[in-house]
Amino acid sequence: MKIAKKIDKKNIMLLSVFFVFIILRAFADSSIAFIGGDNAKYLALARNFPHHTLDNHQFFILHGPMYPYVLHFLSYLFEDHNAGLLLSFVSSIVTFFALYKLLMLITKNFNLTIITLLLFSLSVENVQFAHYIQREAFMLMLFTLSIYFYVKGLVIDKKFMYLSALFGAITALTTDHVIFLILAFAAAYFIFRNEKSRLKHSIAPIIVTILVYSMFLSARLYIYATNEYYSTGVDGVVEKVSDFGIKQIISP
Repeated sequence: MKIAKKIDKKNIMLLSVFFVFIILRAFADSSIAFIGGDNAKYLALARNFPHHTLDNHQFFILHGPMYPYVLHFLSYLFEDHNAGLLLSFVSSIVTFFALYKLLMLITKNFNLTIITLLLFSLSVENVQFAHYIQREAFMLMLFTLSIYFYVKGLVIDKKFMYLSALFGAITALTTDHVIFLILAFAAAYFIFRNEKSRLKHSIAPIIVTILVYSMFLSARLYIYATNEYYSTGVDGVVEKVSDFGIKQIISP
């Protein structure tokens, strides 16, 4: 009976924090939606599926294609602007519960987890992510899922490494920030490995993520090597790319 009451109390606390999370993200501060800048850019990329081009018909190398690809398929069900908002909103919700599972897995402390989730729910920046047609909410979801399944693969069952590799690969096609995910995988291995952890399984998500990321970097490298000028700047600004270096390959 006491256990049941304790479980009910925890569920109520979790649902209360989630209610705060939803309320802050379910309503916009304006009835007018301005489509411009990054919002318009991602909608154009989604519309030009699968070529990953803006209206200049040149391959867009600033970011990977995964986010506008997902946006493209959602636009079959919803108007493109609403599809973008829905993707960000749903991504934020998935991140909330993935973060809950990750924190409970590594801390086993419900109170610490709830406090962290409350801070995450109240974060102004994260609230804004749920209202943008941009990849930030989607990217944060992929990071959290990748790390959660990686740690779960280390401490529970190696089969979860397959899911970690999958989300790592998707992240690699979404953002150059995947470099930090690769470092997080390495850090997690040294922090959470145990006698059940096997290096050959633990390294698989790292290798898969690096290989997929290398594919997109190869596209950038080819464009730099075969063009003197290219529209690689912010909002398609044409820049000289022929004198590229390692830094420009990783982050144009």
